[in-house]
Amino acid sequence: MSNRGSPQENGESMNRETENEDSGDINGPVHEAAESQHSNNDNHEGERRTKRIIRRHVWNYLFLFSCVIAAIVDPLFFYIPVINDSKRCLLLEKKLWTAVFVFRMVTDVIYLVHIALRSRMDFKICVKTRSNICCSNTNLCASVRRCFSFLIDVFVVLPIPQVVFPFIFKEMRSTRPSEIIKSLNTLVLFQYVPRIRQIYLSWRNLPRNAGKLDGWIKALFNFFLYILASHVIGAFWYFFSIQRETACWHLVCGNLNGCGNSFSCANTDSSVNYEFLDDRCPINTPNTTKFNFGIFLEALQSGIVQSSNLPQKFFYCFWWGLRNLRVYVVPHISF
Repeated sequence: MSNRGSPQENGESMNRETENEDSGDINGPVHEAAESQHSNNDNHEGERRTKRIIRRHVWNYLFLFSCVIAAIVDPLFFYIPVINDSKRCLLLEKKLWTAVFVFRMVTDVIYLVHIALRSRMDFKICVKTRSNICCSNTNLCASVRRCFSFLIDVFVVLPIPQVVFPFIFKEMRSTRPSEIIKSLNTLVLFQYVPRIRQIYLSWRNLPRNAGKLDGWIKALFNFFLYILASHVIGAFWYFFSIQRETACWHLVCGNLNGCGNSFSCANTDSSVNYEFLDDRCPINTPNTTKFNFGIFLEALQSGIVQSSNLPQKFFYCFWWGLRNLRVYVVPHISF
Protein backbone atom coordinates (compact mmCIF):
# COMPACT_ATOMS: atom_id res chain seq x y z
CA MET A 1 0.00 0.00 0.00
CA SER A 2 1.12 3.51 -0.60
CA ASN A 3 1.99 5.70 2.44
CA ARG A 4 0.78 8.82 0.79
CA GLY A 5 -2.23 10.46 2.44
CA SER A 6 -5.35 11.35 0.71
CA PRO A 7 -5.45 14.51 -1.35
CA GLN A 8 -7.80 16.06 1.23
CA GLU A 9 -5.35 15.42 4.09
CA ASN A 10 -2.44 16.71 2.06
CA GLY A 11 -4.38 19.86 1.22
CA GLU A 12 -5.23 20.52 4.89
CA SER A 13 -1.59 20.02 5.88
CA MET A 14 -0.40 22.44 3.23
CA ASN A 15 -3.00 25.01 4.33
CA ARG A 16 -1.83 24.78 7.96
CA GLU A 17 1.80 25.26 6.93
CA THR A 18 0.84 28.20 4.76
CA GLU A 19 -1.13 29.78 7.63
CA ASN A 20 1.79 29.31 9.99
CA GLU A 21 4.19 30.89 7.53
CA ASP A 22 1.81 33.79 6.90
CA SER A 23 1.30 34.25 10.62
CA GLY A 24 5.06 34.37 11.16
CA ASP A 25 5.51 36.86 8.36
CA ILE A 26 2.90 39.20 9.88
CA ASN A 27 3.78 39.03 13.61
CA GLY A 28 7.55 39.27 13.08
CA PRO A 29 7.60 42.82 11.64
CA VAL A 30 4.99 43.95 14.18
CA HIS A 31 7.16 42.90 17.11
CA GLU A 32 10.25 44.42 15.53
CA ALA A 33 8.44 47.72 14.89
CA ALA A 34 7.17 47.82 18.49
CA GLU A 35 10.63 47.17 19.87
CA SER A 36 12.12 49.79 17.55
CA GLN A 37 9.51 52.37 18.61
CA HIS A 38 10.12 51.59 22.28
CA SER A 39 13.87 51.97 21.75
CA ASN A 40 13.34 55.30 19.97
CA ASN A 41 11.14 56.54 22.82
CA ASP A 42 13.85 55.61 25.32
CA ASN A 43 16.45 57.43 23.24
CA HIS A 44 14.27 60.56 22.97
CA GLU A 45 13.56 60.49 26.70
CA GLY A 46 17.27 60.11 27.43
CA GLU A 47 18.10 63.02 25.13
CA ARG A 48 15.47 65.22 26.80
CA ARG A 49 16.78 64.28 30.23
CA THR A 50 20.34 65.08 29.14
CA LYS A 51 19.27 68.46 27.76
CA ARG A 52 17.45 69.29 31.00
CA ILE A 53 20.54 68.42 33.03
CA ILE A 54 22.75 70.54 30.76
CA ARG A 55 20.35 73.50 30.98
CA ARG A 56 20.23 73.14 34.76
CA HIS A 57 24.03 73.13 35.02
CA VAL A 58 24.33 76.15 32.70
CA TRP A 59 21.77 78.05 34.76
CA ASN A 60 23.54 77.13 38.01
CA TYR A 61 26.82 78.50 36.66
CA LEU A 62 25.09 81.67 35.43
CA PHE A 63 23.34 82.18 38.75
CA LEU A 64 26.56 81.61 40.71
CA PHE A 65 28.34 84.15 38.51
CA SER A 66 25.50 86.62 39.11
CA CYS A 67 25.73 86.13 42.89
CA VAL A 68 29.49 86.71 42.79
CA ILE A 69 29.04 89.92 40.78
CA ALA A 70 26.36 91.11 43.20
CA ALA A 71 28.60 90.39 46.19
CA ILE A 72 31.43 92.36 44.59
CA VAL A 73 29.29 95.26 43.37
CA ASP A 74 27.16 95.82 46.49
CA PRO A 75 30.05 97.18 48.65
CA LEU A 76 30.71 99.80 45.97
CA PHE A 77 27.66 101.65 47.31
CA PHE A 78 29.87 102.60 50.27
CA TYR A 79 32.32 104.47 48.01
CA ILE A 80 29.68 106.90 46.69
CA PRO A 81 30.06 109.69 49.33
CA VAL A 82 33.11 111.95 49.17
CA ILE A 83 34.16 114.71 51.57
CA ASN A 84 35.09 118.13 50.22
CA ASP A 85 37.63 119.17 52.82
CA SER A 86 37.92 122.80 51.73
CA LYS A 87 34.17 123.48 52.01
CA ARG A 88 33.45 120.96 54.78
CA CYS A 89 30.63 119.39 52.81
CA LEU A 90 29.59 116.01 51.47
CA LEU A 91 29.14 115.23 47.78
CA LEU A 92 27.98 112.07 45.99
CA GLU A 93 29.52 110.33 43.00
CA LYS A 94 26.49 110.24 40.69
CA LYS A 95 28.18 108.20 37.94
CA LEU A 96 29.21 105.54 40.43
CA TRP A 97 25.71 105.53 41.91
CA THR A 98 24.16 104.99 38.46
CA ALA A 99 26.58 102.20 37.52
CA VAL A 100 26.16 100.30 40.79
CA PHE A 101 22.39 100.82 40.70
CA VAL A 102 22.13 99.28 37.20
CA PHE A 103 24.38 96.32 38.08
CA ARG A 104 22.33 95.64 41.18
CA MET A 105 19.07 95.73 39.19
CA VAL A 106 20.41 93.22 36.65
CA THR A 107 21.53 90.78 39.35
CA ASP A 108 18.19 91.20 41.12
CA VAL A 109 16.33 90.25 37.93
CA ILE A 110 18.44 87.10 37.60
CA TYR A 111 17.76 86.32 41.25
CA LEU A 112 14.00 86.73 40.66
CA VAL A 113 14.18 84.24 37.79
CA HIS A 114 16.01 81.85 40.12
CA ILE A 115 13.27 82.22 42.74
CA ALA A 116 10.60 81.53 40.10
CA LEU A 117 12.37 78.39 38.88
CA ARG A 118 12.87 77.10 42.42
CA SER A 119 9.24 77.78 43.31
CA ARG A 120 8.10 75.90 40.21
CA MET A 121 10.30 72.93 41.12
CA ASP A 122 9.13 72.97 44.75
CA PHE A 123 5.51 73.09 43.60
CA LYS A 124 6.01 69.97 41.49
CA ILE A 125 7.56 68.20 44.46
CA CYS A 126 4.65 69.22 46.69
CA VAL A 127 2.12 67.95 44.13
CA LYS A 128 3.84 64.56 43.98
CA THR A 129 4.02 64.20 47.77
CA ARG A 130 0.85 66.03 48.82
CA SER A 131 -0.80 62.84 50.06
CA ASN A 132 2.09 62.11 52.44
CA ILE A 133 2.83 65.58 53.80
CA CYS A 134 0.34 65.36 56.67
CA CYS A 135 1.55 61.99 57.85
CA SER A 136 5.27 62.30 57.16
CA ASN A 137 7.50 64.35 59.45
CA THR A 138 10.28 64.23 56.86
CA ASN A 139 8.15 65.84 54.16
CA LEU A 140 6.81 68.37 56.66
CA CYS A 141 10.33 69.41 57.70
CA ALA A 142 11.34 69.66 54.05
CA SER A 143 8.36 71.92 53.37
CA VAL A 144 9.30 74.16 56.30
CA ARG A 145 12.89 74.40 55.06
CA ARG A 146 11.71 75.30 51.57
CA CYS A 147 9.41 77.97 52.97
CA PHE A 148 12.19 79.43 55.13
CA SER A 149 14.61 79.40 52.19
CA PHE A 150 12.00 81.14 50.04
CA LEU A 151 11.60 83.92 52.62
CA ILE A 152 15.38 84.41 52.74
CA ASP A 153 15.51 84.63 48.95
CA VAL A 154 12.75 87.25 48.95
CA PHE A 155 14.62 89.27 51.59
CA VAL A 156 17.87 89.08 49.59
CA VAL A 157 16.26 90.34 46.39
CA LEU A 158 14.64 93.35 48.06
CA PRO A 159 16.15 96.63 46.75
CA ILE A 160 17.34 97.66 50.20
CA PRO A 161 20.56 99.46 49.15
CA GLN A 162 18.76 101.38 46.40
CA VAL A 163 16.17 102.60 48.91
CA VAL A 164 18.20 102.90 52.12
CA PHE A 165 21.35 104.64 50.89
CA PRO A 166 19.57 107.84 49.77
CA PHE A 167 18.16 108.16 53.31
CA ILE A 168 21.61 107.53 54.81
CA PHE A 169 23.17 110.19 52.59
CA LYS A 170 20.40 112.62 53.50
CA GLU A 171 20.99 112.10 57.22
CA MET A 172 24.77 112.39 56.80
CA ARG A 173 24.39 115.74 55.04
CA SER A 174 22.16 117.10 57.77
CA THR A 175 23.64 119.50 60.32
CA ARG A 176 21.85 117.78 63.19
CA PRO A 177 22.69 114.42 64.80
CA SER A 178 20.62 111.46 63.66
CA GLU A 179 20.17 108.11 65.36
CA ILE A 180 18.44 106.53 62.38
CA ILE A 181 21.76 106.10 60.53
CA LYS A 182 22.80 103.23 62.80
CA SER A 183 19.57 101.35 62.10
CA LEU A 184 19.92 101.87 58.35
CA ASN A 185 23.54 100.69 58.45
CA THR A 186 22.46 97.54 60.28
CA LEU A 187 19.76 96.86 57.69
CA VAL A 188 22.25 97.10 54.81
CA LEU A 189 24.76 94.84 56.57
CA PHE A 190 22.08 92.35 57.54
CA GLN A 191 21.05 91.81 53.91
CA TYR A 192 24.60 91.11 52.79
CA VAL A 193 25.03 87.94 54.88
CA PRO A 194 22.34 85.88 53.04
CA ARG A 195 23.94 86.87 49.74
CA ILE A 196 27.21 85.26 50.80
CA ARG A 197 25.24 82.23 51.96
CA GLN A 198 23.64 81.96 48.52
CA ILE A 199 27.07 81.92 46.88
CA TYR A 200 28.04 78.95 49.04
CA LEU A 201 24.78 77.09 48.29
CA SER A 202 25.11 77.71 44.55
CA TRP A 203 28.72 76.55 44.58
CA ARG A 204 27.73 73.39 46.47
CA ASN A 205 25.10 72.54 43.83
CA LEU A 206 27.64 72.52 41.01
CA PRO A 207 28.76 69.12 39.64
CA ARG A 208 31.72 67.66 41.49
CA ASN A 209 34.88 66.09 40.11
CA ALA A 210 36.57 63.39 42.10
CA GLY A 211 40.22 63.64 42.94
CA LYS A 212 42.59 66.56 43.30
CA LEU A 213 40.61 68.88 41.00
CA ASP A 214 37.76 69.12 43.47
CA GLY A 215 40.23 69.98 46.22
CA TRP A 216 41.74 72.75 44.12
CA ILE A 217 38.29 74.16 43.37
CA LYS A 218 37.44 74.18 47.06
CA ALA A 219 40.74 75.92 47.87
CA LEU A 220 40.10 78.57 45.19
CA PHE A 221 36.60 79.14 46.53
CA ASN A 222 37.92 79.66 50.07
CA PHE A 223 40.55 82.04 48.70
CA PHE A 224 37.81 83.97 46.90
CA LEU A 225 35.85 84.31 50.15
CA TYR A 226 38.99 85.63 51.83
CA ILE A 227 39.49 88.25 49.09
CA LEU A 228 35.80 89.15 49.17
CA ALA A 229 35.92 89.62 52.94
CA SER A 230 38.87 92.01 52.54
CA HIS A 231 36.93 93.96 49.91
CA VAL A 232 33.85 94.23 52.13
CA ILE A 233 35.81 95.23 55.24
CA GLY A 234 37.69 97.89 53.29
CA ALA A 235 34.46 99.34 51.89
CA PHE A 236 32.87 99.47 55.35
CA TRP A 237 35.99 101.13 56.73
CA TYR A 238 35.81 103.87 54.09
CA PHE A 239 32.10 104.47 54.61
CA PHE A 240 32.25 104.49 58.40
CA SER A 241 35.26 106.85 58.27
CA ILE A 242 33.12 109.41 56.48
CA GLN A 243 30.29 108.80 58.91
CA ARG A 244 32.72 109.30 61.79
CA GLU A 245 33.81 112.71 60.51
CA THR A 246 30.25 113.83 59.79
CA ALA A 247 29.28 112.60 63.27
CA CYS A 248 31.82 115.05 64.68
CA TRP A 249 30.32 117.80 62.54
CA HIS A 250 26.85 116.91 63.83
CA LEU A 251 28.08 116.94 67.43
CA VAL A 252 29.66 120.37 67.04
CA CYS A 253 26.76 121.92 65.14
CA GLY A 254 24.29 120.45 67.60
CA ASN A 255 25.80 122.69 70.28
CA LEU A 256 26.27 125.77 68.08
CA ASN A 257 24.06 128.02 66.03
CA GLY A 258 26.69 128.97 63.46
CA CYS A 259 26.12 126.03 61.11
CA GLY A 260 23.98 126.15 58.01
CA ASN A 261 21.04 123.92 57.14
CA SER A 262 22.99 121.23 55.32
CA PHE A 263 26.45 119.78 54.77
CA SER A 264 25.58 119.01 51.15
CA CYS A 265 28.02 120.48 48.63
CA ALA A 266 25.06 121.20 46.35
CA ASN A 267 23.51 123.49 48.99
CA THR A 268 26.60 125.05 50.52
CA ASP A 269 25.97 128.43 52.11
CA SER A 270 28.93 130.63 51.17
CA SER A 271 28.22 132.93 54.10
CA VAL A 272 28.90 130.17 56.64
CA ASN A 273 32.50 129.69 57.73
CA TYR A 274 33.25 126.14 58.82
CA GLU A 275 36.87 126.72 59.81
CA PHE A 276 35.92 126.23 63.44
CA LEU A 277 35.45 122.53 62.62
CA ASP A 278 39.22 122.21 62.20
CA ASP A 279 39.62 122.97 65.89
CA ARG A 280 36.61 121.00 67.12
CA CYS A 281 37.27 117.98 64.88
CA PRO A 282 41.09 117.82 64.63
CA ILE A 283 42.41 115.27 62.14
CA ASN A 284 45.98 116.27 61.29
CA THR A 285 46.76 116.84 64.97
CA PRO A 286 44.31 114.46 66.63
CA ASN A 287 43.02 115.17 70.11
CA THR A 288 40.99 112.36 71.64
CA THR A 289 39.67 114.64 74.37
CA LYS A 290 37.83 116.67 71.75
CA PHE A 291 36.78 113.78 69.49
CA ASN A 292 38.06 110.23 69.10
CA PHE A 293 38.08 108.97 65.50
CA GLY A 294 39.40 105.55 66.49
CA ILE A 295 40.48 103.21 63.69
CA PHE A 296 39.04 105.61 61.11
CA LEU A 297 41.69 108.27 61.72
CA GLU A 298 44.05 106.65 59.21
CA ALA A 299 41.50 106.97 56.40
CA LEU A 300 40.83 110.61 57.28
CA GLN A 301 44.52 111.51 57.50
CA SER A 302 45.38 109.75 54.25
CA GLY A 303 42.90 111.92 52.34
CA ILE A 304 41.33 108.86 50.72
CA VAL A 305 37.84 110.00 51.77
CA GLN A 306 38.38 113.18 49.74
CA SER A 307 39.33 111.38 46.53
CA SER A 308 36.98 110.88 43.58
CA ASN A 309 39.33 108.33 42.04
CA LEU A 310 37.52 105.01 42.53
CA PRO A 311 40.48 102.68 41.76
CA GLN A 312 42.64 104.62 44.20
CA LYS A 313 40.03 104.41 46.96
CA PHE A 314 39.21 100.79 46.21
CA PHE A 315 42.76 99.43 46.29
CA TYR A 316 43.77 101.49 49.32
CA CYS A 317 40.78 100.29 51.34
CA PHE A 318 41.09 96.76 50.00
CA TRP A 319 44.70 96.60 51.16
CA TRP A 320 43.66 97.92 54.58
CA GLY A 321 40.98 95.23 54.85
CA LEU A 322 43.34 92.49 53.65
CA ARG A 323 46.05 93.56 56.08
CA ASN A 324 43.77 93.69 59.11
CA LEU A 325 41.95 90.50 58.20
CA ARG A 326 45.29 88.71 58.03
CA VAL A 327 46.49 90.15 61.34
CA TYR A 328 43.35 89.76 63.46
CA VAL A 329 41.49 86.81 61.93
CA VAL A 330 43.92 84.35 60.35
CA PRO A 331 45.99 83.68 63.53
CA HIS A 332 42.80 82.59 65.33
CA ILE A 333 41.78 80.09 62.64
CA SER A 334 42.72 76.49 63.37
CA PHE A 335 43.24 74.23 60.38
